[in-house]
Amino acid sequence: MTPKRFWSTGIRIEYTDYLNPAWGGEVDFFEEDWVTEDPRRTLPSTYGHLQTRHLVPSRGSHRDALTVVTDTLIRDAEQLGIEFRDPTLYVTGDGVEPDYPLPEDWIDLFEEQTDRLGWARPPYGSAVDGRGRPRLRVLE
Repeated sequence: MTPKRFWSTGIRIEYTDYLNPAWGGEVDFFEEDWVTEDPRRTLPSTYGHLQTRHLVPSRGSHRDALTVVTDTLIRDAEQLGIEFRDPTLYVTGDGVEPDYPLPEDWIDLFEEQTDRLGWARPPYGSAVDGRGRPRLRVLE
């Protein structure tokens, strides 16, 4: 039996300053052949969700906390066999939702992370769904 393969378009990051500044993240992933040419012949498939168990406190350095979150999620996803395809670093609320405030220098932080990882980031102010989450890009 061939092992199943899973893929993801990237990581969604969340920030809070409720009690103390802290970062968390999550990865949604999907089974390789979750869609076939003929929907009547599509077999049941699975998807999953991987997230940090706790928020990582900034303790004076947003950069360090964000790096811990992204590196942990990438490491664990790869250990589970999840392949990142055209990976993007998303942020909950995309910097435009008042319910999801971000630190003042968040754009610089995300540019540093995406440069370090070689990943993309969506344009600022892109559309978000009804739950305040960026819409996932469709892979071609």
